[in-house]
Amino acid sequence: MSETEETAHLCVLEQARVIYIDKIEPARSVRMITRIGSSNPVHCTSVGKAILAFLPEERVNDILRRTKFERFTQRTIASAEALRTEIEKTRRRGYAVDDEEFEEGLRCIAVPLLDAQRLPVGAVSVSGPSFRVTAQKLPSIANFLVQCVRGISTDMGFTSPARANRVAWPA
Repeated sequence: MSETEETAHLCVLEQARVIYIDKIEPARSVRMITRIGSSNPVHCTSVGKAILAFLPEERVNDILRRTKFERFTQRTIASAEALRTEIEKTRRRGYAVDDEEFEEGLRCIAVPLLDAQRLPVGAVSVSGPSFRVTAQKLPSIANFLVQCVRGISTDMGFTSPARANRVAWPA
C-alpha cells in the first residue's frame, strides 16, 4: 500500500468465493472500500483468478461447476470458457487482473500466496480507481506486488527452483 498508495487486500478462497481477511487503505479520499469478512465471487475478482490459476485442475473444475457467472459490469467474465482463458493468462504472467469486471471504475491486480507445496493459500491484491491504476501502470504494480508476495510465500516455505516451477513469476 505504501508503494502504490492504493488499497491492499489479503484474501482466501472459500468454495467459489473469496473472503477478505485483511486490508490496508491509503489516506486518499478516493479509494476502494471493502469490509473484512465480506466475500465476492472468484470469476470477476483478481484475487479469485490468482488463486484459481495455481490450483490443481480438478479443484478448478469443481469450483467452476459451482460458480454462478453473475454479471456485475459489461466487462464481467460470463462463462467458464472465458474464465479458463483468463486463468491461463494469469498462470503465464504470474498475476491476475480485474479490469472493471466487478465494479466499473475499479481495477485490481493480485498475486497468489504459495505454500511449500506450491499451492495457493490466498492472494494479495492492490486495488484502486482505474484513472490511477491505469493499464500502463499494471506491469510495474504487478512486478512490485510479485516481489512482495514472493517474499511472503518464501517465509511460508515456498521454494522456486530457478524458474523450473509451474509459477510464472514475472521478471
